[in-house]
Amino acid sequence: MEIVLKNITYRYHDQPIFTRLNLTLSGPKIIGLMGENKTQLLNLIDATKISDKGSITLGKDTLSKKNLSSFRRKVALVTQEVKDQFFMDTIEDEMRFLLTTLKYKEDKIEERITGSLKIVGLNDRYRQRNILELSSSEQKLVQLAVALLYNPKVILLDEPMIYLDYPNKRRLLRLLKQLKEKYKKTIIIASNDSNFLYPIVEELVILHHQKGVVQGDSNTLFQDSKKLAKYGIEVPYLVDFTNKAKELNVRLSYHKDIRDIIKDIYKHVDR
Repeated sequence: MEIVLKNITYRYHDQPIFTRLNLTLSGPKIIGLMGENKTQLLNLIDATKISDKGSITLGKDTLSKKNLSSFRRKVALVTQEVKDQFFMDTIEDEMRFLLTTLKYKEDKIEERITGSLKIVGLNDRYRQRNILELSSSEQKLVQLAVALLYNPKVILLDEPMIYLDYPNKRRLLRLLKQLKEKYKKTIIIASNDSNFLYPIVEELVILHHQKGVVQGDSNTLFQDSKKLAKYGIEVPYLVDFTNKAKELNVRLSYHKDIRDIIKDIYKHVDR
């Protein structure tokens, strides 16, 4: 699914956010979004907010008042805060409310609820759980399950790792990779956490000022310390470690998993 933003101009609370912004994103792929006004960009792609000027196209469909409903069904936004996404108390009530609004039949509603929960690793016992009484990790999984209900082509996540501990961060990483590889989703993750994005994203977009975009292969950009410093982005610790090792004439390769770095170190030690 290709997403094309052309000459986007958008103001929020009378403040200019984007001025003639142009950006093309292609999938299925996991794309990292860093820099300024990330959340506002996700809201525009999700059609939660509408730009003042310019156009947004998903595949062959360009957003308009006439196709707003069908356009939104192609995109799902997982918000940073749970309370901003849900309207009902229990998981089942939330899912039924959404699917009923979209005019799904009863047999399809049951199928969608069970299927979405299963994808994220939650069983039917969660149906009657109160969403706000779940752990932060469970809430994030429920957000994803709700997002998957109507089988969107594009999934947008706004700072998904906030409130998650390390084991659940790894669990979410595996789930996002599965959604891209098995279900061919285009996933866009807005985050300031370079250590989270580096192991998972294939493409990186850095927003700056109102229309500036730095876009490219994630490995190339994350390994360019000078460029990251220019935009106030932290060098991932795995990259930083490798760079320091290279300065000491240790011939390490860049890796996205600490276990692979350890294997590489032992390989050179054995020599």
